[in-house]
Amino acid sequence: MRSATTTHRTSRRRILSPPDACSGADAWNNIVAGWQYTPYQVCANSIFGRTTGRAYVDRSDLNEELLAWKDALVDHGTEQGLTLNQ
Repeated sequence: MRSATTTHRTSRRRILSPPDACSGADAWNNIVAGWQYTPYQVCANSIFGRTTGRAYVDRSDLNEELLAWKDALVDHGTEQGLTLNQ
């Protein structure tokens, strides 16, 4: 009995360089003055998935989910004793 073998060929697609406007060096030069990550960025990312991320999956209202994310971040920051600009 012959066994069949399958050869998988992987095609190598050329990955295009991003436009200059998206390059890391240029992005670094376009950071808004005073911008910084929140002291609880990991938590913010987690909350994003439960709020705003839902809008992408469920096709619900993105504006409502963004507000829910903001409210949850403000609540969490306040609970941590931080003063936040809203």
